[in-house]
Amino acid sequence: MQHSASYADLQARAKQYLPAGGFGNFDPSIFIAKGEGAYVYDSEGNRYIDFLIGSGPMILGHGHPEVVEAVKEQVS
Repeated sequence: MQHSASYADLQARAKQYLPAGGFGNFDPSIFIAKGEGAYVYDSEGNRYIDFLIGSGPMILGHGHPEVVEAVKEQVS
C-alpha cells in the first residue's frame, strides 16, 4: 500500500487540519491509511492491531461488510 506522498508531505498536510499534526493517541510519525476489521494500516503498508479502536468501529471493527453495503445502498 505504498503511497506517493513522502513523510514530510503527509506531516505538512496533517498539520493543516489537526492540532500538532495528529490525534494524540498515535505516534505522530505513523500515518494511518486505512482500517479493516481489528487492524489499521499505515502509509507504508505496516499492519497494527487497533487497540485504540475509535467510537465508530468499536463494535464491528473497520469496514464491516454489512455496514459498507448499507452505506452503499443509502448513497444512491
